[in-house]
Amino acid sequence: MTVEQKVIRAKVGLLELAKQLDNVSKACKVMAGEQVEECYYPRRRSLPRCSAFRGWKTTMTTRLTIFALLLGFSSAARADWRTDPLADALSAGPPAVTSDAKVYGYDKAGKRILLRDGKGAYTCISSGSYSVRIGKPPLPYPDPLCADQNAWAFLEAVWAEPNPLKPQKPYPTAPGLVWMLAGMNVVKGKVAYGKDDKATVATGHDHGAGAKEGETISMTPHLMILPLPIDPKAASLSGTYDANNPLSMWVMAPNSPLQHLHVHFPDAVYKALMSPAAKPAVSAEPPKSTPKK
Repeated sequence: MTVEQKVIRAKVGLLELAKQLDNVSKACKVMAGEQVEECYYPRRRSLPRCSAFRGWKTTMTTRLTIFALLLGFSSAARADWRTDPLADALSAGPPAVTSDAKVYGYDKAGKRILLRDGKGAYTCISSGSYSVRIGKPPLPYPDPLCADQNAWAFLEAVWAEPNPLKPQKPYPTAPGLVWMLAGMNVVKGKVAYGKDDKATVATGHDHGAGAKEGETISMTPHLMILPLPIDPKAASLSGTYDANNPLSMWVMAPNSPLQHLHVHFPDAVYKALMSPAAKPAVSAEPPKSTPKK
């Protein structure tokens, strides 16, 4: 890898974050971790200029390479998920979900921190809810999520319990939506909700799709409807995740307080959902009536 290629790789995260925030200045500050002097677009369709780009020779080849990389949203977002928690969290849902969402992350101690305020219906959080949050080492794959108001209330209640499978207080019952388009870690056939082994949910997968026993795998992009009491047998659904059929709908944690439905998406649907064209349309104002003379 040439020096120029390495620089390009380091800058892709900034450009992707700028696209998500729709604000290049904020993106520069987030990536730099400090205040920057100036960051602006000198002209339409040009690359952003800011202190983070000093020393970078913006040749035509470099520009074309970067914009080609930006076309692959998921690869750029996933490549930077460890060092860019905001972009990581935003990769969990489509633009219609994340554009005005409140966004949280985790510090090294597993404490939740606000990354970006928002007034939308969704709350997103970066990877770590099933590892760093409960004092465990980070997992090898990203697992951010975006939850609507019902689902977020449910998750907060679950996370407040020492053992979520045996809650001390009743959980909210209104179903909600949780987007996990970056996937979800499955460690030795289980997903951890609490600190000890008794607070894990067995997914029951058979380590298919080339994974060996004991390895961690990542589920395909999916949407969770939770909480959702549903009988897998009555619905002709599996109560386990099948890595050999990773797009199959299934019920996670059946017959437990955490029971919910998983709906998985093929690659074409994922790309369509994450396309910039999927941003919510701005509704036009109704025409104003003109007073009669």
